[in-house]
Amino acid sequence: MSQQLLDTIQATVQRLGYDTARHPPSIHNPVDLFTVFIDEAEDAEAEGRARREMAVFFIPVGEELDGSAFLQFLYQLATPVPAEQVQAVHAALNEVNRQLPLGHFATTAGDALVYYKYVLAFPTQVAVSAAHFADILDMAIFSIGRMEDTLAELIKPA
Repeated sequence: MSQQLLDTIQATVQRLGYDTARHPPSIHNPVDLFTVFIDEAEDAEAEGRARREMAVFFIPVGEELDGSAFLQFLYQLATPVPAEQVQAVHAALNEVNRQLPLGHFATTAGDALVYYKYVLAFPTQVAVSAAHFADILDMAIFSIGRMEDTLAELIKPA
């Protein structure tokens, strides 16, 4: 069921005008997911970087729950956190998270990277509307865009 629901959600996101890419489970990626490109190819090319992608997948992996589905949206900033800036990044993340309308930023184990995460919980008997997904994606992308420059500047090597 999760794969069919993920297919439906991906199709909905595409109808909303977002580019997506499907990534089936593999040795390097144990979950079935799709990514949503949160910027335009032309912008990334002009800046000489890869397009920014937010992963979308169900958790917990491999388990079917009785009446709920938990869809995770995950975005990882590309800039590593230098060890000498970890405390400053944690302080900034606390302030950033306080202002976010949806989701939160955190660091990976060992404080190496900063990521954004939001989990949407919804009943499986109810279809989530395209308008609802549009709002969620808009708020997530807004949160990432608003805070990414601040965090990237803070964790940029001196």
